Amino acid sequence: MIRNVQSPDRRLRLSHAKPRPFTHRRGAAMIVAVVCLTLLSAITISLVRLSLASQQQVERDQWRLQSAWLAESGLLRA
Repeated sequence: MIRNVQSPDRRLRLSHAKPRPFTHRRGAAMIVAVVCLTLLSAITISLVRLSLASQQQVERDQWRLQSAWLAESGLLRA
């Protein structure tokens, strides 16, 4: 059986190897992911606020229409 024996020179070279370039890519990917999540959160919050404002406007229109009907009904009764 043949064993995989490394020479002392090879072990020394491996221990002082430069960091691999993909570690920088992972950091860049993390930054891109955080920016994307921030943008997505901002868009979601804006849509929720727009939806709530639209709902409030619909409620105000309903109250305004009901008050107009009541005023007209009061005039017709008098």
